[in-house]
Amino acid sequence: MKKNDKTDEFISKYCCGCGFCSNYIDGAYDAQGFYRPNSVLIKEKFDVDLCYCNSFKDTVSDKLWGDFENLYYSYSTDNFVRKKASSGGTLTEVASYLLERGIVDYIIQIDSSDESKIKTQISISHTREEVINKSGSRYAASAVLKDIFKLIDKSNKYAIIGKPCDITVLRTFMNKNPEWNLSILYLLTFFCGGTPSYQANIELLKKMNLQEDQLSDFTYRGNGWPGKTTGLTKDGKVGTIDYEESWGKTLGRDLQNICRFCWDGVGSAADISCGDGWYIENGKPIFAERDGRNITFARTKKGDTLLNEMFRANKINLEVEKDIGILEQMQPGQYMRKVAMFSRISAMRLMGKSVPKYNMRQLYRYAKKISIMENLRMFYGTIKRIWRKKIK
Repeated sequence: MKKNDKTDEFISKYCCGCGFCSNYIDGAYDAQGFYRPNSVLIKEKFDVDLCYCNSFKDTVSDKLWGDFENLYYSYSTDNFVRKKASSGGTLTEVASYLLERGIVDYIIQIDSSDESKIKTQISISHTREEVINKSGSRYAASAVLKDIFKLIDKSNKYAIIGKPCDITVLRTFMNKNPEWNLSILYLLTFFCGGTPSYQANIELLKKMNLQEDQLSDFTYRGNGWPGKTTGLTKDGKVGTIDYEESWGKTLGRDLQNICRFCWDGVGSAADISCGDGWYIENGKPIFAERDGRNITFARTKKGDTLLNEMFRANKINLEVEKDIGILEQMQPGQYMRKVAMFSRISAMRLMGKSVPKYNMRQLYRYAKKISIMENLRMFYGTIKRIWRKKIK
């Protein structure tokens, strides 16, 4: 992207909050809980081509779901891990296996913050127990790449678990600086529907009749599948709320800007990416409680080799899914975000709004997968949200 007077404004508006630029310039967390770079320095001292919002022109591939070696249903064979994790526990088991076999020395991941149970912090795990303790979803802002150069000792080996946008930024950097591939061996991610704000989390607590400063524990997902959102206070009070209410009606309604215009919520840049392998009924996913199951992409040969090695070691169960089309029903939110992006971006442009630089010809190919009426609904819905100032 050409660096002009509006570069910093654009980056600020569509920053994904990964924190990678903190390795070059300073920044801070905003009131929404998202990490944002110094807007003056970003265009002067950082390669903004690394920024996630500038990757979109290359993100949309000839494959709707990105490149991959194999698609699997998977879950941990450890019943405790399978139940505790957000879905099948596959990523938890992968990270544990990498440590136990000495393939890597450390896992860099996100944990709940020491300051607040609805905030996050970067964490380094060295044992299976540490990885398991930090497993589960975190529906809160996170910056897993913040100060990562300081965290990594190049004499050691690492795997990193981050959001799809984090992994895309890091993969882009590693492709430009291949010496980092000697230290960072695996990039792991999960399907992401967007990053909720701090205020959305406070609203969730209100619905649960809980207060942030009174929490001793807070679980967004897990202890079942999909599991309830559960908070425990210091005096023993418990609050719970269903997944559909927690995500669908609260957290998912207040996301950072970039998340609404992100094509790749399924982790195309990772070695392994995992999502909820929802069971289908009448063409739609069902959220009734049952044993957890992931839908898992082996994105690279290295990732595929690792998963099959773990299967032979009886660490995970693997079942090949040959019908990639099943994801249209299993992950309808991810699917609609992809096929409706052309209409949404077109509406933003018509209304004079800045948008990430997509290849519109590629987007149009996927827009044809849904009806003209559905495209028009998305188009006018976006315009309506702009009129109501819900999109700025």
